[in-house]
Amino acid sequence: MPWKVTDAMDQKIELIRYWKNNQMTVTDLSSVFEISRKTAYKWIQRYEKEGPKGLVDRSAAPFRHPNASSDVAVDKVVSVKRLFKRWGPKKIWARLKDEYPGKSSRLQAQ
Repeated sequence: MPWKVTDAMDQKIELIRYWKNNQMTVTDLSSVFEISRKTAYKWIQRYEKEGPKGLVDRSAAPFRHPNASSDVAVDKVVSVKRLFKRWGPKKIWARLKDEYPGKSSRLQAQ
């Protein structure tokens, strides 16, 4: 007899089905599906707002990156790297410091 294969989406739908039919409490659902009650409530809330589409996994990537380099700085580094393909970060940094004296360490836009 083969193993029963289920994915996370199937289990989320099954959890919602049990919840909608009032077969189990959220506490019981969380113990059966081995998730926290907070996660069970999150999935139920998403299902109520968005339907089955709300159960799809979402990206955990941040919306913005406060320490990211500016596009101008990235373009400058890439352009130097294209001119001098064998140069590493130390030489590129030295070149950019010479070209743009007085700029901050992030080579902000002019």
